[in-house]
Formats: sequence, C-alpha cells, structure tokens
Amino acid sequence: MEEEKEGRGDLRLTGVLCKLCLMYGNPLRSGGLTLGNMLKDDEELFEHIEIVHCLPVVREGETKEQAKERVKRKNPKVGTDQCTCPHCMVRRMVAS
Repeated sequence: MEEEKEGRGDLRLTGVLCKLCLMYGNPLRSGGLTLGNMLKDDEELFEHIEIVHCLPVVREGETKEQAKERVKRKNPKVGTDQCTCPHCMVRRMVAS
C-alpha cells in the first residue's frame, strides 16, 4: 500500500494511500494525490479505515468482536443509514 512517486527535481512523495478512497472517489480526499491527502503510516491508515469507511481493523491482542465494538463506540454511524462501509454503500445503490 505504500506508494512512492518522483516529482520534479529530487522531490519524493512517500505515504500510504487508501485503496477504498481511490476506488470510490471519497469526497474527503478528492483533488488528486498530494502530500496533504496521503496518510503518514499504517496506523493513520487503520484509523482512517475505521472512521471514514466504518470498517474495523483488528489490532494486536484483540478479537474481531472487540474490534467491531471499539469501532461502533468511536463511530456512531456504523450500521446506520449513514454507514460508509462498502457493504452498506452497495446495498443503498442497489436499493435506489
């Protein structure tokens, strides 16, 4: 998931990209790849996936159920009509 691009001169941009944002064109990260919208590291990517995409990421020493509960506490839109997980987004597209 780590991307490295050469810019003009010797400028190198390094960071982690969210493939879900790239695939779905997340409005929070629109405008193309810039240093400002690349995530710094895996931990920031995991936080982003949990908050923006409503998907739990199992951390060390935690079960799937514990991860789901932690994400539900952090993000009250999980499982509601405003849920932005891929499953709920597709379900809403099919229903409309």
